[in-house]
Amino acid sequence: MPALKRLLDSVNNRELKEEVIDRIADSGDRPGAIAFLIGIAQNHGDTDVRKSAVEALGDMNDERAIDALSQAYDSTRDEATQNEILDALSDADSPRALQKLMAVAQRDSSVKLRKRAIELLGESDDPVAVKFLEQLIK
Repeated sequence: MPALKRLLDSVNNRELKEEVIDRIADSGDRPGAIAFLIGIAQNHGDTDVRKSAVEALGDMNDERAIDALSQAYDSTRDEATQNEILDALSDADSPRALQKLMAVAQRDSSVKLRKRAIELLGESDDPVAVKFLEQLIK
């Protein structure tokens, strides 16, 4: 994975950067990949690269990645990044991701992000999400 990290910094082509991010996410070192991708998601100068890192974390099917995304959501104040994290959480098949979406829908200080979380929950087939939304409108 160190070679992939160096490659990410040296490549200028956005599509190649996204491919490198996908390879990092698929590497055998899950904890290292998650930590590295969270760093990219929170700090990279290119919005599209940050978005790719968030998407890769959501696609990892790993509760550690979900936990890292939830923590990243809480620690960032950039609404665009938070929105990308919500999208990634909604793509994950995880009870923890669902719990985070419900928490955002109920309590986030941003009306825009609460609405987005509700919208994403509305797209879910999960019975827990359906019940939550039913309770929310009562």
